[in-house]
Amino acid sequence: MDETLARQQFGTTNSVGRRFCYPGTDCSGAHGIEVVGVVKAAHYEGITSRDHDSMLYEPSWANGAGSRWLEVRFVGSSAPVIAGIRRAVQEQDPNVPLLRVRMMEDYINTHLAHERLVAYLSSFFGILALVLTSVGLYGVIAYVVTQRTREIGIRIALGARRRDVAAIIFRVSIVPVVAGSLIGLAASFLWSLFLGSLLFGVDSFDLGSPLLAVTVMLAAAVLAAAIPARRAMKVDPIAALRYE
Repeated sequence: MDETLARQQFGTTNSVGRRFCYPGTDCSGAHGIEVVGVVKAAHYEGITSRDHDSMLYEPSWANGAGSRWLEVRFVGSSAPVIAGIRRAVQEQDPNVPLLRVRMMEDYINTHLAHERLVAYLSSFFGILALVLTSVGLYGVIAYVVTQRTREIGIRIALGARRRDVAAIIFRVSIVPVVAGSLIGLAASFLWSLFLGSLLFGVDSFDLGSPLLAVTVMLAAAVLAAAIPARRAMKVDPIAALRYE
C-alpha cells in the first residue's frame, strides 16, 4: 500500500506485517491482506489533482486476468527497449499478448493539451501586453523629456553641468517607473497566490517572469529618457531658450 492508505488505516505506527481488510470483511485471525511494504503516495486519478488517492497494490493475478499494465523506466531509444520487453514477455508466457505500448510523455501531453493551450495563449497575450506597455511608456517619457527642452536650455545657460541635468531627467523619469514596478511585483505576488490552485509542477510565484517584465520596462524608460535628453543637451542654450 502507499503512505496515504497506511496513514489512514494504521496511523503513524509501522504498518509492515499488519493485515489490511476491506470494509465489511472479516479481518480476524489470518484473514485480510498482509502488508509487505509501503511506498510513497502518487497521483492516479489525474495529473493536476492536488490530493493523493489512497492505493493498495496487489499481485496482478489476484483479481483475474483483466487489464494488466507494465511500466518500465529506461534511458535512450525506446525501440530496443520495447523489443526487449516483448521478447521477455514471450519467453515467460507465449500466450500473453503485449497489445499496446505507449510512452508516458505522450500520455502526459494528451492529458495536458488544454492546460498547454491556455498557457501558450496566456504567454502570447502577456508578451503582447508587455510590448504595448513598453512602447507606450517609451512614448510618454520621451514626450515629457522633449517638452523640457526649454528648461534644459535655461539650466545649461545658468551654468548647470550637463551630467547634472541628465541626472535630474533620469531621476524624474525612472523613479515613477520603479515605483510602479514595485507595486506591480506586489500585485503579481498576491495574484499568484490566488491562481496557485491552477498550477502544478511549478511554484505559484515565478520570480523570473515579473523580473523580466520590470527589466524590459526599465530599459524602455532609460532609452526614452536618454535619447531626447541627449539631443536636448546638444542644442545651443540660446536656441533652447527660443524653443516652443
